[in-house]
Amino acid sequence: MIAALSPYLLTTREPAAMVTMLLADHVVTVVPSPDGVATRESVGLAAGSIPSYLELLESWSWSMPLWEAGVIASDFEGDDAIEDIRAALIQIETDDRFAAMRPLMHAALEDTGEVYLRRFADDLLKAGPDPAISVPVAAGLDRYAGRLGLNVVRGEPASVAAKQETGLMRTIARFAMPALMQAGGQRLLVAREELRDELDALRDCIDNGDEDEMRSASGELSEATERIADDLTRVTDPEEPRTILGTASVMLAELPAEAVQRSSCLAAGRMLGRQTAFEASSEGALVRTLVVRRIGSRSGR
Repeated sequence: MIAALSPYLLTTREPAAMVTMLLADHVVTVVPSPDGVATRESVGLAAGSIPSYLELLESWSWSMPLWEAGVIASDFEGDDAIEDIRAALIQIETDDRFAAMRPLMHAALEDTGEVYLRRFADDLLKAGPDPAISVPVAAGLDRYAGRLGLNVVRGEPASVAAKQETGLMRTIARFAMPALMQAGGQRLLVAREELRDELDALRDCIDNGDEDEMRSASGELSEATERIADDLTRVTDPEEPRTILGTASVMLAELPAEAVQRSSCLAAGRMLGRQTAFEASSEGALVRTLVVRRIGSRSGR
């Protein structure tokens, strides 16, 4: 199971990000870089000259063991989401169905270079207040996931636009699963290894889309997690962050590939006092989506 994860969720360490890094075989996210392709060299050079970009990388440092282990990457088989993000922005700028969004857009993502990196990094650190950046990123990641057949991940809907999306979703299945809601990257790697068989079984069920099988597999994962819960949450290194074990609700659904644009236009229309409407349809391209909500937690010792 390959999951496309928003860099906003990774930056804020949302439950959706923590669950994804435990559950998915591999996680693909967006790493802004000077030339559109994230390499160790280009990222290092940018961090040396743009303070907010360095701050962004430092905010991701806890997850570094997962990057080094190949669990998280900026591309899937050499293909990243940057061009999909730019294509989503062009669509908003040229498709009259999404004209309601245009007063909120600007050229932050149209170019490469320091201005682009600074604006992108600033918005990631501020959890997405600029729709000219956050909307094309979300729409582009959906486009990317749909193009490659990946599962895109969403957190609990909080914004007006995110709540509008719920009316476009077709639910396939729901299940609950244990997850490390707070943990360092190395602790997540340990959990992935200790629970490898149960996680593999659940991943296969998600790929197959059978709700009964998902619930059965998630039940086995819960039992296995409970057996090792004390070890998973025991922290002996004072430098390691406290580990919190909790439970997440996961909904597997399908969304239209343009769900972000549609829901954002509806939200923008409300904000600007305009009426905008789209018909929810089962026709056209669809994106498999995992919507993750936190249920409960247990602190580590």
